[in-house]
Amino acid sequence: MIVTNNKRVAENYQDAILIDGDIHDLYQKVRDFVYIGHKLHTHPLSASIGMLHSPVKSVILSDTIHFDQKSMKIISESIQKYKNLIGKRQPKVSRQSDYELLDFELTSTALEELKKFRRG
Repeated sequence: MIVTNNKRVAENYQDAILIDGDIHDLYQKVRDFVYIGHKLHTHPLSASIGMLHSPVKSVILSDTIHFDQKSMKIISESIQKYKNLIGKRQPKVSRQSDYELLDFELTSTALEELKKFRRG
């Protein structure tokens, strides 16, 4: 399952759930899915500080439900870290199409790696 606010990702992956909102709204929805038992397959926070200014993000979660306390901790801490790092700054919507492409590529690569991992 992919939870995203990136229309490009939603248009290309049938299992994507498109969130109409900002990154905070996305994280809240991811948290809801984690709290009912979906496991995080990708980290909610970007590895790059520059990508924290992106108005779009995609997070990959397990399709199956299996309680995972580590995922619960990660999403809760990620929401708090995002708030602390971003503060009152606004995402760079002037570069939204660039961020959409980067997020799409990162999500596609992560899905390919997950497929390899599952095959062994």
